[in-house]
Amino acid sequence: MRQVTPLYTRWLAKVEKTAGCWLWRGARKSWPPNQYGHLSRGRRGEGYVGAHVFAYEHFVGAVPKGMQVQHTCHNTLCVNPGHLKVGQPKENTQDMIAAGRDKFRDNLP
Repeated sequence: MRQVTPLYTRWLAKVEKTAGCWLWRGARKSWPPNQYGHLSRGRRGEGYVGAHVFAYEHFVGAVPKGMQVQHTCHNTLCVNPGHLKVGQPKENTQDMIAAGRDKFRDNLP
């Protein structure tokens, strides 16, 4: 069986740390296009984790059931744990709309 590089090591290799946001430079989810980074948890079948979710889990702690990791900086490629918080999905949606990041707002009746 081949050796798997630890998840944190693989995550860190894809992060560009700036004075503010830490920018994810690795793979991105295909939907929504180019908005959220993700990486494999390890071996085949172990699934994937959002790059920002991994950052929160690694530096802060577990994400409570039913909660989402949110970006306080409104940069979906940011993985700086200081820019992440957990909240209810409804709160996350309201925050996204208030920040003008809802791509579908103009298509609503």
